[in-house]
Amino acid sequence: MTGSLHWALRTSFREYVTEIEDGRIDLAGVEVDANDRFVFAPSAESATVWTFDGRVDFRAHYGVLDVRLHDLRLEFGPQGAYVSVGPQAREVERVVLAELSEIEAASPGERTFDAVLTSDGVRVLGGVYSIGDALDPLIVVTRRS
Repeated sequence: MTGSLHWALRTSFREYVTEIEDGRIDLAGVEVDANDRFVFAPSAESATVWTFDGRVDFRAHYGVLDVRLHDLRLEFGPQGAYVSVGPQAREVERVVLAELSEIEAASPGERTFDAVLTSDGVRVLGGVYSIGDALDPLIVVTRRS
């Protein structure tokens, strides 16, 4: 059974947003762990899709920068694994932010994934990164029965 998702998105992006005069990061139903990662609560799970509740909004440049992490899904299939989020401002479709590859977890009870940007992820983050650029690792802390 999956548990909470711990993810900082990309540390440099978070730092950039908070350094802008009107930049802010708003949390709804999300906590921040001791390692400064956002913690999303589990919502539902199947063999191929894990979903998480909560919302993190990054805003700056008087609304020009408006990135929304909500309705997160980790999806696993024959073509690989990825993380997607719900629609962004002025959009109606889900966005696949990054491709995932599982790596060795640092601690028992965790599943850790490296994440690299997709073309849609590059667009959502304002075009300042490139396809394949690394995001911060995603960590899913499993529940204990």
